[in-house]
Amino acid sequence: MASNVDWANAMHDRLVDALPSEWDQETKELIGHAFLGGMAEYPDILRQLKSSSLIESDYFDDLGGDSDLRIIEGNRYQIRIKTSYRK
Repeated sequence: MASNVDWANAMHDRLVDALPSEWDQETKELIGHAFLGGMAEYPDILRQLKSSSLIESDYFDDLGGDSDLRIIEGNRYQIRIKTSYRK
């Protein structure tokens, strides 16, 4: 089961990816970190966002034994590649 930290990190990634492309990456990351700080301070908002249009309520359901998750990390970014196999 995914923790609140897992949910907040996944939402952070979605939020940063959705920010305008003309903004530099550092600005996007600062906004993302402010978002993470807010989620730590207001867990009720985090709970409400779990089923919002920012992220699907079943986002972590496919992370069982029959899926692959690869994480690629750089100096200022992290890319998650999730491949799900459904029967």
